Amino acid sequence: MKIKDMKIINVQQWRKEHGTDLHLNYVMVSYTGKQFVTANDKHALHEIGLCAADAAGVQAYWLSCSCLGHTDSEQEENVWRISDVIRGAFKVVIAVAGPVGVKQVGQLPDELLHEWGERVWTLPELLLSPERDVEIYTLNRSLDSARQLEQCLNTPPNQVNRRNFARFWKDESIVGQLLDHYEGSVILSPLELVATALKCLGRRHTTQYLPGDLSYSLMGLLRQRPNARKDDSGFQAFARLSLANDSNMLLERLICLLPPDPYAPWFSFEDHWDASLWEVYPRTQICGIGDNDTIILDGARAATIRWKSFKKVILRKNLTVIRRIAVFALTIVSPVSIFAIFAIVV
Repeated sequence: MKIKDMKIINVQQWRKEHGTDLHLNYVMVSYTGKQFVTANDKHALHEIGLCAADAAGVQAYWLSCSCLGHTDSEQEENVWRISDVIRGAFKVVIAVAGPVGVKQVGQLPDELLHEWGERVWTLPELLLSPERDVEIYTLNRSLDSARQLEQCLNTPPNQVNRRNFARFWKDESIVGQLLDHYEGSVILSPLELVATALKCLGRRHTTQYLPGDLSYSLMGLLRQRPNARKDDSGFQAFARLSLANDSNMLLERLICLLPPDPYAPWFSFEDHWDASLWEVYPRTQICGIGDNDTIILDGARAATIRWKSFKKVILRKNLTVIRRIAVFALTIVSPVSIFAIFAIVV
């Protein structure tokens, strides 16, 4: 099949034509817009998707640049469902490329994968990948434009085990915990999963689409997913997400921590006394979300203080023997000290 024969189909329409019993297998192509910018790059992505689908023996491939919809409302509605696309894919492949317009001879694929994984939206695509061995298609910018795509399609893609991806990033230990969880070797509790994923995603970059992008990227890893709101801040989006899921009172524990830096971001889990989230046992419950990054607490008991009811502190104001001796000493010693200081100065 050639690109000219390729067409974008609507899944609902395809089911009407072929029936719901027939499952449409597809390959998802994961990439970062920082590496694929121009129209030629988008064409290369389609060629990679076609090649990957043909190699996997499936009928279709999925690309976010073409399958999110044509209108702004469609794209806004579908962008938060990418996690469902990953879970339903037959396999996930990664496409990487060097900087556009710059020929970097000998650039290692590890460097390109590092750049690919530094984006907020690409890490969940790796975590939710259905296969442990992930294929990587590399577009070599050191070649001329005519040979870049030819070499990429004719060279067998590199295969990297999902467990080995953690070494590409500085937060290797944190990413490793998430990979172990989704591999099934070390299962994190709901509290640990949200805290670890948020800490990991908070260190990554994205071109902001909504203020709550960080929380919405985390949303794909959880079961309950509230609707995205344009007017929500990052904290408000996370608060709605936390309340919708059974996260073992994560938000209640989070507000009990005191960050060492008062200007630290809201997703900082550091505490002035080095307390961890799982060491906090809140007695209150959050029942609502307010404006200006505020929350409403339920069960927080308060008490009024009547200062007049406190007994006065007992003080001794009389001049005791010891105080008389001290006053006498100051009276005698002070002129001598002043004279000595004056003599030294002179």
